[in-house]
Amino acid sequence: MIVALGAAMLLASAAVGIDLGSIYLESRKLQGVADLAALAAANDIGRAQTAAEATVAANGLGGATRVELELGTYTPDAAIPAAQRFKVGGASPSAARVRLHSQARLAFGAFVMGKPTVAISRVGATAQTQLASFSIGSRLASLNGGVANALLTGLTGSQVNLSVMDYQALAAADVDLLRYVPALATRLNLKAATFDQVLDTEVSAPMALNALADVLTAQGATREAGSIKVLANASASVPNLKMSHLLDLGVYGDQDRAAGGSRATISLSSLDLARALLLTGQEGRQVALDLSAGVPGLLKADATLAIGERPNNSPWLSVTADKGVILRTAQTRLFIELDTSPVGAAGLGFAQVRLPVLLQLAEGRARLDSINCATGQVGIAASPGIGRLVIGEIEKGRLGNFKSELTVSPARFVAVPLLSVTGQADTRVGGDAWRTLTFSQGDIDGRVIRTASTRDTAQTSLSSLLGNTELTVNLLGIGLTPLKSGIVSSVNQTLGSLAGPLDGTLNGLTDLLGVGLGELDVRVNGLRCRDAALVA
Repeated sequence: MIVALGAAMLLASAAVGIDLGSIYLESRKLQGVADLAALAAANDIGRAQTAAEATVAANGLGGATRVELELGTYTPDAAIPAAQRFKVGGASPSAARVRLHSQARLAFGAFVMGKPTVAISRVGATAQTQLASFSIGSRLASLNGGVANALLTGLTGSQVNLSVMDYQALAAADVDLLRYVPALATRLNLKAATFDQVLDTEVSAPMALNALADVLTAQGATREAGSIKVLANASASVPNLKMSHLLDLGVYGDQDRAAGGSRATISLSSLDLARALLLTGQEGRQVALDLSAGVPGLLKADATLAIGERPNNSPWLSVTADKGVILRTAQTRLFIELDTSPVGAAGLGFAQVRLPVLLQLAEGRARLDSINCATGQVGIAASPGIGRLVIGEIEKGRLGNFKSELTVSPARFVAVPLLSVTGQADTRVGGDAWRTLTFSQGDIDGRVIRTASTRDTAQTSLSSLLGNTELTVNLLGIGLTPLKSGIVSSVNQTLGSLAGPLDGTLNGLTDLLGVGLGELDVRVNGLRCRDAALVA
């Protein structure tokens, strides 16, 4: 009796063991299929449900298995609990979670449980790696050699005299940042340092520029490398800087070499990089510029450029999937003083007309708006910021104090004994509204630059501002109306003759500075959509 009872218990235990083993094996198979279905869904977001169901069917589970799909986004942050990293929904989903519901067959347990199967379910979660690199302030469409030389001479503190063809060649020569940073590490003699460690090391401007020349030389761009070496030799007085203030390589920062093949590239113009490097080195300073080559026929053409400091953690170029990363241009002020001989002023008692112009630009901003790997599109939200163009006098020593507004007084166009001609005009454009710029894969490959503009940029030319300037003539109480009329006519003609050339100079300067009045330029430097991978 005891033997029979023991045998029965042994057989029951064996039956339970067989069923548990069967359930375990079927659960493992279901988990594998759930993972495969999630991978298929994440790699084909537009047809995610169809892709997941087709994968389930292809693995022999068929119609008896119910497929439950959720699309959303995944944040790979160890500081976030694993259960909270997957967020359902979103305008541009890049992750998939698939839950499979099925039945595991019972061999012997059916006699105990009264049913031939038991319900099982498994979950698979996957996410694409979606990264976009983008930069702001990249407009170099029409290069003016004289203006470019004046700006770079001011920024480096030494005479720079490159030709228009030199600048055009630099603008056309792209470099890959994932090649540039190792070249910089070599110059710094850093061994086995990550990209972030290299960028966070203080470096001189000549060393940073010579590393750029090394990359260009390796690419066979010897002319462009020679031009960069000219800038390197001229920039000894530029303060040292950390390239991390300029470049944020995101997930690539932990690498010490380029990985990922041809898809892992972050391309940008060598002139863009050189210009941004020199501007970053001069943040918080005032720079004197000589613009006499830009506006011919002048007695004097002096300018003072003040470059504000960008907020911390606001680079010029970023590689990210985070929509919270905001790129910013530095606040910029430019004060220009022009002296020229008057037109038609014979016998009117003055031999010189002065034109003071202030250009003031708040920070422009750009952030990632969307990545659509299915279509190869990147959306960038951009805000040009508020700009101001003024004809008037300021206290030049306060130009670089961005913590306070500048007080503007009427411009003194003519100031001689017994006679003064004054006037003032002021226009403001722009605002804080965000505008979305869309870049296709063709745009990215073709180095296309898109501009976010405010609706009031027609007001931003000096010509239109001068047309709204009312002149006040003071002859120390002498009421000679015909003489006043002649003076006004002469001054208006003189200022009108300056407007066109000065507009060109202003545009050339703002283009090179990477800023604009009521405008912000954006370039997407790269897009990487890596195949989906399993996530926790």
